Amino acid sequence: MEYGAAITPEIAPEKEGYTFSEWEGLPTTMPAQDVTATAKYTVNKYTLTYIVDGETYKTYEVEYGASITPEAEPTMDGYTFSGWSEIPSTMPAYDVDVTGSFTANREGPNLNYNEDGMFFEIASVEDMNIFSRYVNEGKTNKECVGWTFKVIVDELDYKGKEYVKIQDVFSGTFDGQGVAFKNLSYEALFYVVKDGVVMNITIDASSNLDGVNSVGGITTTNDGGLITGCINNAGATGRSRVSGIVNENKKGIIRNCVNNGAITGTASNAAGIAGTNDGGTIEDCANYGTITGGGYCGGIVGSNTAKGVISNSENTGDVNSSGQDTGGVAGTNDAECTIQGCKNSGTIESKEYFVGGIVGATSGLVKECTNNGTVTGKDLNNGGVAGANDGTIRGCINTGDVSGQSNCGGIAGRPRGDVYDSQVSGCTIAANDKVGAGAIIGGGAYGILSENYYESDVKVSVKAGEVVYSGSTPRGRGSSGVGGNDPEDVYEMTANGVKYYNGAVLKGSSDISSKIQGSETTDIFTLDGKRVENPQRGGVYIIKNNGSAKKIMVK
Repeated sequence: MEYGAAITPEIAPEKEGYTFSEWEGLPTTMPAQDVTATAKYTVNKYTLTYIVDGETYKTYEVEYGASITPEAEPTMDGYTFSGWSEIPSTMPAYDVDVTGSFTANREGPNLNYNEDGMFFEIASVEDMNIFSRYVNEGKTNKECVGWTFKVIVDELDYKGKEYVKIQDVFSGTFDGQGVAFKNLSYEALFYVVKDGVVMNITIDASSNLDGVNSVGGITTTNDGGLITGCINNAGATGRSRVSGIVNENKKGIIRNCVNNGAITGTASNAAGIAGTNDGGTIEDCANYGTITGGGYCGGIVGSNTAKGVISNSENTGDVNSSGQDTGGVAGTNDAECTIQGCKNSGTIESKEYFVGGIVGATSGLVKECTNNGTVTGKDLNNGGVAGANDGTIRGCINTGDVSGQSNCGGIAGRPRGDVYDSQVSGCTIAANDKVGAGAIIGGGAYGILSENYYESDVKVSVKAGEVVYSGSTPRGRGSSGVGGNDPEDVYEMTANGVKYYNGAVLKGSSDISSKIQGSETTDIFTLDGKRVENPQRGGVYIIKNNGSAKKIMVK
């Protein structure tokens, strides 16, 4: 170049991993000697990121070409780290992501797939403990929703082995496939089943259910889930809400479950299947174990509330209570609740009041149920179907003896509700007080009674002072099953008319009236208000005279 000419710098060549900074020794014009210019570069830095289970673990800025020492692998109790993905020995001219992940430690169980999706096989107590930890870490109701956990062995024996208690919500599906849990001492196998399914589990008699207020062989709470095909053979003890299957059934379903274990609660709501049924459905279940509690006890359910339904279930176990509201199927059945198609053949006994072969006290519907068990209350209001009826009883049958202090009925003891189409046979109804016993209902105010029948082998015994009225013909006010305060007369229908109990044949309402009231103005009515001259069939009739009314029985 000519002396003094302007120098235009050359474009610097690219260099991997570096950035050009300047031409060293290059003047702006050509001097009076040769010139040598040298390109100067600065080294680039790139980002090295360590990622664990999708989350950034650590980040570094590393110069190009620098040696890379791998980050120490992280640790977490109960998990194994996969190791880092491929790491270059020196930093390249670009950002680098290094990944790794944790997996839960497992000692034998297999994680498999079938046409229904993923399922976790449980083949040992250790596997079950891993499953329990999964639940406790929230994986089954978060990461593993839709998973099915299957037990693939016939038994899980905890004798001498660790037991990991489930203490969180389970929302998956657990299929025990008939597995027997042995030598397990616990309160409940699951803590809360929420919208999940637990099926086909057997609790062996070698196990023991023991707790305070949360004892249930399968789960403490069934919250909208399904418990089906489960059997409890173990004894259970606790304070309140002690049961063989579920402690509290909240709008869930319990189906085809059986309790064989002895259930003992020192307070309320001891039962074979569920301590309380709050808006749930219990169907096709059975209890064969003895139930002992402090009130609100039942062979199937302690308290049936919030539109709960109990159907097609059977109790054969004895139910013994030191408190009120004791029944062969349920202790209580609240308004808008239903007990239907259930049976009891166990002995039902309480030291208090409201004792029934099917339910202790009901404000709801009891339909098409049968009691064959003996009912004994030490106080008032005891019935073959319900101790106290403030609801509706329809189409029920009782053949069991009923006894108590007062207000004892073949169907209902305290009869404030309605009774339809029900039958009593082959039993004795006995009250140890003059306040009523009856073949259908006991004493007190009553609702509608319609199409109810009792056989001639029903015996009613009422004690008035030192006198005991008893015999094959029921006695008591409204003696066709209606108990009351004082024994009154009974009539028998014959081909010639209505026969007064002392043998006189009465031929019409006026004749009957003169014998009963000494008045020619007495009228006879059916329960639905229809006037009759001479009753043509047995049943309960209303006698009205001079503004007063009472009931009589015509056989």
